Amino acid sequence: DVEEPANVASSVVDVEEPDSAAHEDANDVCEKPKPRDIVIITGRGVNSKQKFRPILRPEVQRMLSEEFYPPIGSFTLKKNMGALMVSKEDVAAWLGHQKQQTARRMLLLADILKSP
Repeated sequence: DVEEPANVASSVVDVEEPDSAAHEDANDVCEKPKPRDIVIITGRGVNSKQKFRPILRPEVQRMLSEEFYPPIGSFTLKKNMGALMVSKEDVAAWLGHQKQQTARRMLLLADILKSP
């Protein structure tokens, strides 16, 4: 069972079609989909220098916890050592923070544009 290198770094995000009830009228504002758990496929390390010593999974976990704010937690799936799970709660917290930061930037930009 050899994994293709392209599969090792692939990520999977489950996307669901929007509920048709949320789109009854084109003039209505559509509800935004709620965050969902995300599974990131990193591979098991089959092709690593030391077999089954993954390099990508720990690096992705480090990146999520150190390079994102708020930090995004992840854990390895019990039945799949080559996959990480990011909880919908962490996704929602990160998205909420990004939305706040965008709003602050837009207000700052509006103030700059109003200045003579």
